[in-house]
Amino acid sequence: MNEENVKSIIALQRINSQMLSLVDSSKYEDDISIKQILNQLYAPYEKVEPNYRDHHSFLNQYQLISSLYTYIVLPKESFFDSIPEEIELSSLKDGWGINSITPSFTLKYFLRRMRNAISHGNIEFTDHLEFTFIDINSRNTNDEFQVTLSAKQLMDFNQALAYWCITKDLLLKKL
Repeated sequence: MNEENVKSIIALQRINSQMLSLVDSSKYEDDISIKQILNQLYAPYEKVEPNYRDHHSFLNQYQLISSLYTYIVLPKESFFDSIPEEIELSSLKDGWGINSITPSFTLKYFLRRMRNAISHGNIEFTDHLEFTFIDINSRNTNDEFQVTLSAKQLMDFNQALAYWCITKDLLLKKL
């Protein structure tokens, strides 16, 4: 990712954190509107860039990328060893969003390579919200992993993975 992409992710995290703080601080107010919360949220940014809110969405490519850090990188270091070795992407329910990827990998392998791409910032995305994750093995440059996911696939994958992290239910029974 280039510097502008990283700055956008940082700005998004700040804005989202501030938004959650505003919502939390207003949770006991009977008569507060979303517009009032947004006006409070955007006020400091619109001093620098008028109409900042017209160029920002809370759910965007940067939010999806930053959520992957939470759903893949952090759990990888803690409890991804509990994923069975033999689970193939093609055997997962459609709700995972990744069961039609070819060639089919094991889920564990897929997560490891995705983790490497995310951790090293090797993510490219288009204006049409297609995300390409690239992992090149530094010890063997012929060992390259590259997968492209649509926004829908990535959103489904994020939801399923977050659900699995919490429930350990690969079948997504209650999702």
